[in-house]
Amino acid sequence: GRSGKAGKPKFGWLLSENGAALYGVSSQALSPPSVGWKAFTGEAPAPVSLEIFASLADASLHLAWAASAEAEARLEAEDWTAAHEALSRGLEVLARSGARLTDTFE
Repeated sequence: GRSGKAGKPKFGWLLSENGAALYGVSSQALSPPSVGWKAFTGEAPAPVSLEIFASLADASLHLAWAASAEAEARLEAEDWTAAHEALSRGLEVLARSGARLTDTFE
């Protein structure tokens, strides 16, 4: 990256889809920052904050747990179809992550 303040390297981070840069931010950190994103070709406003995960497995588990919590709420409301859809979404995320139940998530 280019030099930033005090000669520290500066990195550019992009969120893209199909090769199009939707949002971006520059930072001196070696990992993407959670705030400060700007819209490029993505819909405005840019994300105000992002949750950053160390690995695909961490992100997948987070999404699966969120889907599970949504399913529980839908079951409480006796919305069976929405509960089924939420659980299916959570299982699909886990299946696409490539993780197996016997794998350690590091």
